[in-house]
Amino acid sequence: QFVILADAADEVFELADSKIEKAPVIGTKYNAEFIKGIYQLPDTFVMLLDIDAIFNTTSHIPNEAAAK
Repeated sequence: QFVILADAADEVFELADSKIEKAPVIGTKYNAEFIKGIYQLPDTFVMLLDIDAIFNTTSHIPNEAAAK
């Protein structure tokens, strides 16, 4: 088990899985491996992180640190 601590949250709401869209393949500074999808709101969108991918990979850890 682990805990994620956030300093603040602007809003909390439930998302319907059927409304989650695949993240578009465009030039981005974010690693697409860690993006689950996007959720479209009336005037913006929310990028959804794939928490399992983030916490189950060593690809974001430098090789020398992963070897320890």
